[in-house]
Amino acid sequence: MKTRKPFQKKMEVTLKDFYGAFQINEPILIELIKSKPIQRLKHISHQGMIKTKNTKIKYSRYEHSIGVMLLLRKLGASVEEQTAGLLHDVSHTAFSHTTDMLFGNYEKQNLQDSLHKKTIKNKTITTILKKHGYKPSRISQLKLFPLLEKEAPNLCADRLDYSLRDMHHLHINIKPFIKHLTVHNNEIIFTSQKQAERYAKNYARLQNNLYASKKELVKVKILTTALQQALQQKIISKKDIINGVDSQIINKIKKSKFENTKQLLKNLQNENYKISQGDTLLKAKFRYVNPKFIKKNSIQKLANAKPSYKKLIQKNQAKNAKGYKIKITFKTPPATPTQKTPKKQVKNFL
Repeated sequence: MKTRKPFQKKMEVTLKDFYGAFQINEPILIELIKSKPIQRLKHISHQGMIKTKNTKIKYSRYEHSIGVMLLLRKLGASVEEQTAGLLHDVSHTAFSHTTDMLFGNYEKQNLQDSLHKKTIKNKTITTILKKHGYKPSRISQLKLFPLLEKEAPNLCADRLDYSLRDMHHLHINIKPFIKHLTVHNNEIIFTSQKQAERYAKNYARLQNNLYASKKELVKVKILTTALQQALQQKIISKKDIINGVDSQIINKIKKSKFENTKQLLKNLQNENYKISQGDTLLKAKFRYVNPKFIKKNSIQKLANAKPSYKKLIQKNQAKNAKGYKIKITFKTPPATPTQKTPKKQVKNFL
């Protein structure tokens, strides 16, 4: 006599974003979303920054990762590519790209990429992938998934999601952009030249006013210096940064006896400093897009169809190459552990 298998309720979750509401019923996606490595991303700032006085954009690597997966889903990508999209940022360190200035090269911002294959080999991730018939070695090769990742300045789900998310936080209407996205020959393009141009110009504004702005670079420099001091003073370890989350590191610094480092964080949080011309050169990665769009049954690149946009790219690239030579002056300067912080005295930090 055959015994009937106990009834198992089908797993399903509903995820909502500005792309719409999606029923996720693939076990591999649900298990990965609930896994510790993905849940960790909830506590890592996408901007790589603590919340400061004038913070306008604040969301996590988790929100971005879910967004990438949902955008891929909306565009008809395979479950395998959605899986790669969900995992594409799992190797990010605490404070995201800020650690590129700390350990690597802020103009390239590729530390996370160098850690990706190793992170995908994490026991939890590997177990889930193999359980559902996916090879970790394949999922870790993002170049195999052209809707997820493409070299700049092409469009891809990763590049689109973070930029659309930033625009959304700055109250830019992104609905027309999403509405006019489509896939052609396994590549994301726009169905409207107008929306392709509007998106590209807003992306250029993000580059100039956010990603590579003087104010943002100064914030990254101050946080990097605080992290450098914390490492030197053994308040934190490199392992804490690679495997930990933002709040754990900040809490360790706050609980330490090193007033100098704690004051740096306070000054950063309150934006209690002045930026002037100096000798410290700060540069960021140059980010830009040159989206393709379809018009009269032909595929065109925006920079070819719109010479003025090509000139804008060249102008921004030249500006970015120069960087900024700055000096930071704190109104409440960092003090040594044995000193009281002067109330009115100012001190050059960089």
